[in-house]
Amino acid sequence: MSTFRTVLLSTFVVGPFSFTACTAGTPMDLVVGNIQSETPPNIPSIEEVTPNVVNPSDSSPSTSPEPKTTESTIPSLNELCAQQLHFVLPETGDFFRQNDLLTAVLHAPNLINPLDYSLLWEDDTGVILSESTFDEYGLTHFVDTEFTQANGAALLHARLHTPEGMCPETIIKPVTVCSKHLFEDFEQASDIWSTSGDATLHPEGWIELTQNEQGRQGAYYNTETWIQPGDMSIRMTIQTGNGIHGGADGLALTFLDLENPEHLPSLIENALPGGGIGYAIAEGSEQWSGEALTVEIDTFENTGDYEHTDPTSSDHIGITERTNPEDHLAWVDTPDIADFETHNIRVDIIQDNIHIYLDDTLILKQQTNVQFQGGYVFLSGSTGWATNQHIVHDLEVFHGCND
Repeated sequence: MSTFRTVLLSTFVVGPFSFTACTAGTPMDLVVGNIQSETPPNIPSIEEVTPNVVNPSDSSPSTSPEPKTTESTIPSLNELCAQQLHFVLPETGDFFRQNDLLTAVLHAPNLINPLDYSLLWEDDTGVILSESTFDEYGLTHFVDTEFTQANGAALLHARLHTPEGMCPETIIKPVTVCSKHLFEDFEQASDIWSTSGDATLHPEGWIELTQNEQGRQGAYYNTETWIQPGDMSIRMTIQTGNGIHGGADGLALTFLDLENPEHLPSLIENALPGGGIGYAIAEGSEQWSGEALTVEIDTFENTGDYEHTDPTSSDHIGITERTNPEDHLAWVDTPDIADFETHNIRVDIIQDNIHIYLDDTLILKQQTNVQFQGGYVFLSGSTGWATNQHIVHDLEVFHGCND
């Protein structure tokens, strides 16, 4: 006689799993997906897994929750154009030789999806020079020689092009283009430069204007190159110090407005030593009476007991006129300049503004009446009772910078 058993199949859904249980008496076999287990999990009751059923007799309509609405998150053109932009290159007030290669780099650090943006480079008349795209870091650049074809003050404009359109405003970087350029690295003797007094040209590549001895005076002058009047930029690398009695007296770079350059050697020979720093030409000279401009690195305090009175008791960088160490247009204290380390000095004269940099840091910005008429150039240095070594490693002058 055959015995039949009733088999009950039940299916449960728990999370991502489906369970099928077969019962034919005991024990129960449980199948979980393709995995069979002899131990059942905590299986929910039928009530827990039964779906809600809508009663057809219920006349109230079923309602779904209204979708949430939010305001558009797309920024407006004004918001996009308010992004922070700044020039990495060129630096503010940079000088270029005519037809030099201009490299400009701009950074937009806060752009979202910077690859969707571009930048228009324009001159001061609105002419588009180029358009460049941003990289993933928000950087873009522009390289050009056309921008430096005309000498004089120039403004480089950068205009942001956003996914929503072109920005109405530009950011501006002023630069100066010069038609003339003087550079001397003192690597070898030059046909256009000559030494005077105690100055010595070293084959290692510098000019030593005085030895570290008392009562010394030396110069290095150029009778072939006329530095043109107007805007200019002067850069030189100097080294002074290592002296006795606190160190003295200083070194200088002078531009002398002189009709006949043949008079320059004798004028330098008769310039005052000591506090005169080798550039103080006596007033009323028969060979010269005119304008001059000097950048001096003065390392000794001169008072009324000496030839002249300095404007400060500290070592300083000064701009003087008419070869008079007392006639300062501008000065700034540099108390550590005579530490016998190399220092980079830069002086920019742009219209009536004087900017002085020490080791690439702007230390003075002053507006004054500069009467620079151009001239022949010479370096000088001197010692007195106190001494220092006075060394120049290189000299560079951008001139002819006006239209």
